Amino acid sequence: MANTPRSTSPDPAEAARKAANSPAAHDVKDDLAALRADLARLSDTVASLLGGQADQVKGLAADKANELYASGREALRSVETQARGAADDLSRKVVDNPLSSVAIAFGLGYIYALMRRGR
Repeated sequence: MANTPRSTSPDPAEAARKAANSPAAHDVKDDLAALRADLARLSDTVASLLGGQADQVKGLAADKANELYASGREALRSVETQARGAADDLSRKVVDNPLSSVAIAFGLGYIYALMRRGR
């Protein structure tokens, strides 16, 4: 049995070279190249779509910011008008009742002084 001839198995490197040179391997390489090209085009398309949407979102955000700014300015004008009206009313009452105004101011000052002294 020692002299039995061994079966000759193909060399793995030789099998790989034959497989790489086969028509099926060329088809796979071509398919991979086509897939890479398709992925590159898809990536470019997605990038352009996202770029357009980013510009659209930026425009909407700017519009909303302008709207909020205008709304805030209108609210500020309303508060200013009310504050001026209240100040005018207070001035009129002080002019109409000067002694009462002085007495109220004195009383508030006295209460404030007591509170500060207690600390």
